[in-house]
Amino acid sequence: NSVGGKNFIYTKTKRFQIDQDESGQQIKALPGKYTHHKSQIIQTRHQTFLWQTETNSIAETNSNLDRLREIAIKEGSINNIKNFEETLYFATSHGVKTMRNGDNLIKDLAISSPSEFFYTYKNRLVNFQKKSLSIYNSIDKNRPVFKKNFKTDFSEFVFEVAGPMIFLAKDNLAVFDLNTQKMTSNLLDKNQLGEITINKLKMIENILYVSHDNGVIEVELNDSYTQNFNLTFYEYNELLNKNIPRGFYDIEKVDSLLFVTNSQSGLSLYKNNFNEFEHSFTYNGDAKKSLAASTPTKLAFNQEENMLYIATLGSGLFSYALSDEEFTNFSSQNGLLSNNIYDFLSIDDKLFFQSGTGINYLDGDLIKNITQADGLNANTFHNESLHVFGDRILISGQESLQSFVLDSLGRSNDPFYLSLFKSTGIDELNNKQEIPVEQGNIKINYKTKTIVLDVLTNQRYKAQQIQYFIERDGSTEVIRNGFNNQIQLNALPFYTSNISIFGINGDGQKSSNDLHLVIYNSPPWWLRVESIISYLLLLIVGIRFFVKYREQKTKQRMEGERKNQELEEAKQLQNSLLPKKNPTVNGFDISTYLKPATEIGGDYYDFFHKKGEYFYAICGDATGHGVVSGIMVSVTKAGLNGIPMDEPSRILAQLNRIVKRVNFGRLRMSLSVAKFNENTFKISSAAMPPTYYFSSQSNEVEEILVPNLPLGGIETEEFDGVEKEFQSGDVMVMISDGLPELPNHSNDLLDYDKVYDCIKEHAGQSAEEIKEALVDLSDQWADGLMNPDDITIVVIKKAA
Repeated sequence: NSVGGKNFIYTKTKRFQIDQDESGQQIKALPGKYTHHKSQIIQTRHQTFLWQTETNSIAETNSNLDRLREIAIKEGSINNIKNFEETLYFATSHGVKTMRNGDNLIKDLAISSPSEFFYTYKNRLVNFQKKSLSIYNSIDKNRPVFKKNFKTDFSEFVFEVAGPMIFLAKDNLAVFDLNTQKMTSNLLDKNQLGEITINKLKMIENILYVSHDNGVIEVELNDSYTQNFNLTFYEYNELLNKNIPRGFYDIEKVDSLLFVTNSQSGLSLYKNNFNEFEHSFTYNGDAKKSLAASTPTKLAFNQEENMLYIATLGSGLFSYALSDEEFTNFSSQNGLLSNNIYDFLSIDDKLFFQSGTGINYLDGDLIKNITQADGLNANTFHNESLHVFGDRILISGQESLQSFVLDSLGRSNDPFYLSLFKSTGIDELNNKQEIPVEQGNIKINYKTKTIVLDVLTNQRYKAQQIQYFIERDGSTEVIRNGFNNQIQLNALPFYTSNISIFGINGDGQKSSNDLHLVIYNSPPWWLRVESIISYLLLLIVGIRFFVKYREQKTKQRMEGERKNQELEEAKQLQNSLLPKKNPTVNGFDISTYLKPATEIGGDYYDFFHKKGEYFYAICGDATGHGVVSGIMVSVTKAGLNGIPMDEPSRILAQLNRIVKRVNFGRLRMSLSVAKFNENTFKISSAAMPPTYYFSSQSNEVEEILVPNLPLGGIETEEFDGVEKEFQSGDVMVMISDGLPELPNHSNDLLDYDKVYDCIKEHAGQSAEEIKEALVDLSDQWADGLMNPDDITIVVIKKAA
């Protein structure tokens, strides 16, 4: 068949293009991927496109079927392609997509690729391939004026340039002289250099900085560049030279200051040399005065602006103003193609930076992009990927070499327009409904909480780089919606609102039209003007009848609020005395429960834990409950925090003296203190109910009752204690008397036997499950009755 003046024939396994010229037929096979019988071909004025149905990629090539370039469709698979006015329309499973055709901004160089390193010097272009070096005098001719093959694999080397000298290094240093076209290897003394791998080179003035994993070598060059070097070694040492950089990614010198980036310390500043450390810019929470990025890479200094630009991986581009010492960040939210920046080039008041997926450049306050839509190949760029050659900028990568004319930037000045594709209303239940738009008028009612406007543009070239802005009449604020063409309007006032929407494309050009919309939001009948007037009249009439009544009630209410507030504050204070969460103690499973009888209870539990030193569990019950009991708990808590941690009996003795001296009258405090060691625990009690101890070895539960007086009784009271083994699977349960003395509807008490049986039945389970079993027991027994006394449960199990 014939497509665009080209003839194509199929065989069973291949597909061919046949051209006719003066010498006869020229036959060339299509690339292997596109030889299948489902392959399609479409030609435009400039390119030939090959594609297959039900795939998500298309190949772009020239009329000679060489220099093939893959273009991926991000969403959906291709069903059909049509060309209209040099724009390709893709019918995909996710809708229609477009791609601009025609003369691309980016042109391929005729120079052979792939490339490991590329360099331009005066009228010469130098291309290092894997094992060869070629020099060209033109970007349009693929025949080099010089070419030499090497046994060395240049893909393993790092490069740096200084005029006609190209330095390259791996485990030693070599230099290629463009003038003499000679390579000189092993420039450095291997005995002096040691066993290192060079990972970066940086040339500043007559100093070549050499980076390796544990420091930097300063090579002072002479006029010959080939012998008698002065070497200065800067070695990192954690104790002696911890501020020496462990290699570098880039160095930039500003007067006597050296800015250095590397993966270990980020961005650092030195003066004169690396022995004079000045400052680290590691992020400290202040994004103005420190670098809010962990992986800075390339550096570029603009002397006219007195500005240092810092590329980063993952955080975008930063500028550092040396005058006020402040950082500014540019990210994908500001229009960057990616937050990964790799290379810089400053020319004609424009700063270009390569971000992996394309080229960005600063033009005034705007960030503009050069992308695949301009013909840029998505490949692996060189570390030094941007070059100046005459009136062109060259872009070098491992797979391709390309260029564009600097003056051709900003070529798309065609006017573009905005239109409203769809308006959707969303109610409070998140139900969506399309809202008709009639001559820019949108009518909704109070049930619609959000309007979503889908805005379209007729601009196909880099349409994704259009930023959208919203203005509301009566407001001087312009709201930026970013690059999202779906605009959400929330909290619309009742009645009429006027808004305008406009766009600004990647070249800073404003849309030719503003999208004006009038939105009428109908309020409910009870919020309409006439309804509000009726409310006011009724209010005026009613006020006279209620003024005296309200005056009387106000005093009562204020008094009640005062008491309630004081009661609530006391409740919050008591809650603050309890642990916010149970401690995490290695080898122990802990669960707790407290249910007060009133707003302010008299029960209390606590833990004191210091890793590797001690772990105490506390359970207490003040006499009665209410505000006074809460005060007793506060004093006990304060006393525990004020005395040293000691044996439980001594802790109780000290607390007893404190409580006695405070003199609460007849009020007393019952308290149990347990100290846990590695395989034992000691417990002492001041008039608390028995503590239950389950031994996993004997499978029995023991009631530990220590008969001491409560705190605040006799000041000279001596407290006894008990020590028990506490092995894996053992359980200790401390309770207040509110649990066994819980009544049911028949006024029968739960009693200690049921507590004992419940613990024994569930002792093999976790602390949480034992606690829940006791809580379930109390709930079933009370059957809805409020507990007349506070209930506290502390369960501690020795983990396996």
